[in-house]
Amino acid sequence: MPKSKISKGLRATLFSHSREHVTVKRRNVSGNAEQFRALCAPLFEISPLLSDADKVSRHYSGQLYFLEGFVFCRFLSGGAAIRRTRKHIVQSGRLLAFLRLKRGKLLGACDQVPFNAHPDQLALHDYSRPFSALLSPSIIEVIYVPKACLWGAALTTHALPSFHLVDEVADPFSSICAEIMAKLQFSPDTVSRQDLQLLNLSAQAMVCEGGEVVSVSRAERAELVRNIMAFIERNLALHDLCAAMLLAEFGVSRATLFRLFEAFGGVRTYILERRLFRALLEIAEHPNQRGQIQQAVDRWGFSSATHFHRAVKRTFGAAPGALFSSALKDPANGNGKNWMATLKASLATS
Repeated sequence: MPKSKISKGLRATLFSHSREHVTVKRRNVSGNAEQFRALCAPLFEISPLLSDADKVSRHYSGQLYFLEGFVFCRFLSGGAAIRRTRKHIVQSGRLLAFLRLKRGKLLGACDQVPFNAHPDQLALHDYSRPFSALLSPSIIEVIYVPKACLWGAALTTHALPSFHLVDEVADPFSSICAEIMAKLQFSPDTVSRQDLQLLNLSAQAMVCEGGEVVSVSRAERAELVRNIMAFIERNLALHDLCAAMLLAEFGVSRATLFRLFEAFGGVRTYILERRLFRALLEIAEHPNQRGQIQQAVDRWGFSSATHFHRAVKRTFGAAPGALFSSALKDPANGNGKNWMATLKASLATS
């Protein structure tokens, strides 16, 4: 993202207000997976992953920081299958999420378009669209931004990709995020309004048209990756789906294919993770249904049940039959102690 998107004039204006501060409203959360489900009820349907050792829900902990509509989160997550529907979008509003995994993996799909995120990749995720995802045990940092908080009418009409990884370190966005997050973790009562406004400006520059200058070759490469991913998604059920099939279909060299999928651990790893996402999402919908695991193995192109079990165990630390105890659904939540209730209470007293 070009630095020129935040002009010298805007920087001077912000500097003139640098003595103003925004009060931080924080909430520490800690508990088991069911408690975490209640906290996230307005955001997702959720089925937490279990621990293989004692067959109990994994532990979750984290911090929420509320700053005038911006929500900074840092969570140690036990992992979960999640689904965001139009009902949740109505409940929580039209959000953007800027997220970075410090550990773990996020696999999902939105509008039938696949997405994968791995550690230290900055991703922009439009929470205004329904999606499904599988989160492995992770440490994750997220900044939730209501669309109304970002300046500019362009945001109401701009066709934002549902999920995309930021190609390189986004300056100044990444540095501002890291600086604010570091300050929050040292427990200050306030954050400089200048920092928050700079964050807002850099987020807008990322989201709006013209936020990034893309070369022709880079655009062509991105289009090729999208086409290959779409082909993989359509053919996950084929046992012989592999690099050789992709080379024949798209006429690229093996070296080029490797470079395109290097960020995902290679083509073989990418295909395996997409199969795991599809299979485990189905199991999470009906975890106690007889024959569900074998059906997922047969449907999503695994060579055998043994292959599937080993892949799940290696990635998620438990056998497929031990991952979920409850179906992918909204938790019963009548106490109002959830993410959205906290946000609304915070905004009401701002």
